Amino acid sequence: MNTVSPIGANPSAARLALREQAAAFESLFMGVLMRTMRQGVHENAKFHGGRGEAIFGGLMDNELADRMGGRGGLGIAEMVEKAIGSRLDLQM
Repeated sequence: MNTVSPIGANPSAARLALREQAAAFESLFMGVLMRTMRQGVHENAKFHGGRGEAIFGGLMDNELADRMGGRGGLGIAEMVEKAIGSRLDLQM
């Protein structure tokens, strides 16, 4: 079970945890964005991958979202990290 320790106890650990969670949030957001974009694409019988595309398309979206989020993607993680860090008095 995860326990929450006071921020003052170890500020560098708090900064690292915040950075990781902000990156995870950006990856989650990117995944939702990718799935929504995929739903907007009309399937063409000649170029549609059938059942395999339906099954593995979501997995590909998640992997792409994780990779884009981990590399800074849209910059959402950095914005979240700065906003929350300032509220918690963490020097980012």
